[in-house]
Amino acid sequence: MQCAFSRLEQGEAVACFVFEESRERFLNRAAGFGRELRSHVDTGRLMLRQIDPAELSPGEFAHTLKASVEEHGVRMVIIDSLNGYLNAMPNERFLMYTCTNYSCT
Repeated sequence: MQCAFSRLEQGEAVACFVFEESRERFLNRAAGFGRELRSHVDTGRLMLRQIDPAELSPGEFAHTLKASVEEHGVRMVIIDSLNGYLNAMPNERFLMYTCTNYSCT
């Protein structure tokens, strides 16, 4: 979060996809570490999205991630957490294919 906070403070756009906790808890946890993110969410610089894997397929998630970069100028993407992402999506082989095609790292 420190890197994301620094980029936000410099005016860059950041996208954060949260799998294991609510948006509210994420924001409160960051505030507990002295990183107030609500103002960045309000200005649109921080795109904070809680992901419910029951409502989003791996392909839809990859499309959303790609669109955040291409259409919204996001310069940093956070997946909180990568284990939550892998556990939430049903077909691990498809995930690796998706990340390869969309240049995830």
